[in-house]
Amino acid sequence: MGFLRPDNMPFPPKPKEYKIGEKIKIEISLENSTRMFEIATERARMMALVRFGSDQSGGLVKVEGYHRSCCSLKIKLEEWEMSGGMGGWSYDFTFKAWCVCHEE
Repeated sequence: MGFLRPDNMPFPPKPKEYKIGEKIKIEISLENSTRMFEIATERARMMALVRFGSDQSGGLVKVEGYHRSCCSLKIKLEEWEMSGGMGGWSYDFTFKAWCVCHEE
C-alpha cells in the first residue's frame, strides 16, 4: 500500500522549469490566412504564457525569480518562411520567448 497524505499536509512546491533569460522556441504554421502575421504573433504570445505558467494575477509561475512588478515577457520573431503556388500558401514562423527583469 502506498503512502497516504493527511488532508492538512500541503504538497511540496513544484520546482521552477525556466530561469530569467532562458529562451524557448515557439513554432507556428498557418495555411492560406489573410491575417497571418497577426494570428501567428497572438498564438506565439498565448503559447509563451502557457509554457511559462501565467497565473490570474499576471505572474509567470514556472519562471524562477519572476516578479510581475519588475519583470516582463519578451517574444521575438526569429524566422518567417512562406511557400506555395496555385494550390495555396503555407506560412511558418519561429519565435523565441524569454523573461527579463528590470531595475525596480
